[in-house]
Amino acid sequence: MASTRQSTLLPYLVALAALVSLVGLFLWHRNIRLNLEQELESAAFDLKQSRDFTTDMRIERDSLRHQLQIIEDETSESKGMTISLEARNRQLAREIAEVRTINQAHDRTIGRLNSEAARLKRELIDVKTAAPLSERDYQAQVTRYEEAIEGLNLRIYTLENELSSRPVAEKGPPPPDPEEIAPPNLKGAVVQVGPGSSFVVLNIGTDDGAVEGLLMFLRRRERTVARVQLTDVRLGYTIAHILPDSPTGTIRVGDVAAR
Repeated sequence: MASTRQSTLLPYLVALAALVSLVGLFLWHRNIRLNLEQELESAAFDLKQSRDFTTDMRIERDSLRHQLQIIEDETSESKGMTISLEARNRQLAREIAEVRTINQAHDRTIGRLNSEAARLKRELIDVKTAAPLSERDYQAQVTRYEEAIEGLNLRIYTLENELSSRPVAEKGPPPPDPEEIAPPNLKGAVVQVGPGSSFVVLNIGTDDGAVEGLLMFLRRRERTVARVQLTDVRLGYTIAHILPDSPTGTIRVGDVAAR
């Protein structure tokens, strides 16, 4: 009877053992799943932080690029203004040198006229104190000296007035026409555009035959975008000012300058 009872309980015991095993396996899988979910959440959080950091770095990079572009634009504008001011200073220096040359010439002329007037005055005094002449000859000689002195004084007065009323020296013979002396096939390109597109810097210079005053066209492909005049020609580069009302579009680096 005991054997029969054991035989009857055995399936239940086996089923109970299997159930316990299944419960243990379920709990083990549940723990593994929870651990994996925690690891996934941690990985997702790390990934989000990494993406946020990458986004912040991109924003900072774009901001730095923008600031760098602003600095480059300001530097380019400053360089353009510096080149323009240097060209203006050179032009003023040339004008001042011309004025000084004219002033020196006037000073020398006035000095010579003053010396001549002083000499005539001395001769007049000598005539007055010399041996007596006839009244007629004496009066004629005195009149001649006085007229010569008056003429010299008038020339001195005229030169002094011209010197004080003329701020810029008179030009000498007109310079050669740049259209005639510049090479007909002269061609260059824009390497820098000045502030407000008021002038450009070209990659041609005196060594290429560029001449101050020469008029040239700026072209992009087959289209003319502006007309310029060469105002300061140096070795290796030239500053050209844009003629008013000539631009038909935006002037860019790389535009071709040709006659």
